[in-house]
Amino acid sequence: MTTASAAPPADPGQIFESLGQAVEAGVVEPQLAERLYKGEKVQVLAVIEASDAIKAYGNGNPAALKKAQQLFAELQTTVIRDLDLPVEYKFTLLPVLLTPLHDPEAALRLINHRLVVSVWADGENELWLTRSLPMVGHPMAMQGNLKGAGQSIAILDTGADTTRPELSRITVSYEAAPDDLMLDSNGHGSGVAGVIAAAVPDAQIIPVDIMDGTSIMDSHTLRGLNWVLASRYKYNIVAVNMSWGKADYFLGNCNTPSPYHGAFQTLRQARTMPIVAVGNHAFRSGSFRQGVSRPACVPGAVAVGGVYTGTNTTGDEVWADCTDKAPVMVDTMPCSSGSGPRVDILAPGANVQSAGANRNGTSIGAPHVAALSAILSSINPSASALQLETQLKTSSVFVADARTIEVHPRLNFPDAIRAAAPVLNDDRADATMLPTWSGRISQTNWAATKEPGELDQAGNDGGSSLWYRWLPDRDATVEFSTVGSDFNTLLSVYRVEPNGTSTLLGEDDDSGPNNAETSIVTVQVRAGDLIEIAIDGFRFQGIAFPRTGHVRFNWNLPNDDVKDAMPLFPYGASRFGSNIAATQQYGEPHHCDDLFSNASVWYLWSPSANVSARVRASGTRTYCVHVYETPSTVTNPSFGALASVAWGVDDQGYPIDFTFPATAGKSYWIAVDGVSHETACNPYGQCQYVSTTEIVRAHV
Repeated sequence: MTTASAAPPADPGQIFESLGQAVEAGVVEPQLAERLYKGEKVQVLAVIEASDAIKAYGNGNPAALKKAQQLFAELQTTVIRDLDLPVEYKFTLLPVLLTPLHDPEAALRLINHRLVVSVWADGENELWLTRSLPMVGHPMAMQGNLKGAGQSIAILDTGADTTRPELSRITVSYEAAPDDLMLDSNGHGSGVAGVIAAAVPDAQIIPVDIMDGTSIMDSHTLRGLNWVLASRYKYNIVAVNMSWGKADYFLGNCNTPSPYHGAFQTLRQARTMPIVAVGNHAFRSGSFRQGVSRPACVPGAVAVGGVYTGTNTTGDEVWADCTDKAPVMVDTMPCSSGSGPRVDILAPGANVQSAGANRNGTSIGAPHVAALSAILSSINPSASALQLETQLKTSSVFVADARTIEVHPRLNFPDAIRAAAPVLNDDRADATMLPTWSGRISQTNWAATKEPGELDQAGNDGGSSLWYRWLPDRDATVEFSTVGSDFNTLLSVYRVEPNGTSTLLGEDDDSGPNNAETSIVTVQVRAGDLIEIAIDGFRFQGIAFPRTGHVRFNWNLPNDDVKDAMPLFPYGASRFGSNIAATQQYGEPHHCDDLFSNASVWYLWSPSANVSARVRASGTRTYCVHVYETPSTVTNPSFGALASVAWGVDDQGYPIDFTFPATAGKSYWIAVDGVSHETACNPYGQCQYVSTTEIVRAHV
């Protein structure tokens, strides 16, 4: 067993006169030295200084991967050549060599090499064998469709039984240990995978089998980590779950470079979180001993302890080495769980149902954390490992360890998600001001809440509202919508009266097109009105959390797409509109022969007789009007069906004014778009923007 505090790392260039001196410096395990002095042959893991190679790995993209492999190989070859070292295995992306040693002198030569920083026996690890998801607020993530899509989690364990229905989606796996010809020789890995499968149903699960049927050696786990590093970029592996370890007792980081130090450093550099169970060995010696296992102690590991998932008032909770007497309370730490200041976070670790069995231990707590890590990575793909770890540990639930009086955060999905996706316009007082006549805002409401006393929106109590304000500068009929949002929305529009009260102008739940459960509200506004808009998620009866997701809030852009073209009534019809925040549809032509026009709004005119039609438009400069025609029977034209008739632009400063022959039986689709200034493009050779038209009056 390791002492409660780790020895400080030795100086990289230090030369030791004896193996005992290296043991005292903490760079050679005492047990390893003892075995060598007894004449045993020992497979050891030599750790090499490889900071440049680790840095070169970057995020693991193919070019960086190739460079890092080259640097690791050069370092390993140097050690092998200088010492004429027999090597069992070279890790292509880890600063580690697996080699046999027969005597203390060979170990001393190895540790005194200028590139070798520590030497470890290839030791055996043990498995840390849980109503858990509702307890940690997981349903909030499901209501927001935060299911880990696009993310992968590697599970270094005993394999996974893919014949089980909940694990049948697994398509990628890796055998890091000698193949035992079994999907899961123990069942432990299937239990861990079952938690992740339930918590992030859209994430890819990648079992990495590190058990040879009887044991989990360090050399197996390191081969697994080496494969993860080689495959991280290909599969977007954002977390590695490790629910095993050696029964050590570290109060803080184990700072002497172990074979896992370089692996965890490289993983975190690439934004992949090493999630490690702290162990179930607190009473292994017959009395309580504080500390966490290895590799949970390694810098960079997110060390996970366990808590009970429910209250038991009728019976004791019996563990392998200790017993918690009834009553056993929810959110208390089991007597077996590793503890101490090195514990980062607690998670459900007792009486968790997974893969057809009741499972207990910090082993089953770790995959809850790995699942949340995948969700957080999907919310913010560019977040650093430090940011992700901070978010993982963000919780309003804290648990005091009765054995040590230390307090640790307990995993909480809603709090972590709110830390990852803060909402600035959650409260009405912080409403976002809409700056223009028309526009579009995209944001999420995963972290939004409902204020005390807040009214229900559109007849539903919701619970995740966003607020906006708008000051119209003219009397008009305006449209607000959430069309394009990816969840069931609620929309309410209010006018704030001079006395501060609010008058409901309109509300809607499901008027969006194509049964998309989005909302549309059309109301009359007056110049100078203060308009407030609330967007919320629908909450189903019996569900604790409302629907949330990606909000697409549109105002005064009802005719952005050609199928929504606004009718013009014959003759002499006039329409006021705006194309600020309008878009170009897939396949839409560039209007007015301008390759950079991409912000169109559409109008539709169908003459009842053959006439010469005149189109005039005025307003902000740099816009165009382009007229297309189709047979009047066409109500939702493809862009290929639109025949160009005429167009005009004002890029020379002249108002648009042109005529064209209109025919009864035809429909005329009129696009108003922004155009680019040729002179503005010249200094750069191309335009990266489009001027938009705030005010348009079209007369036909």
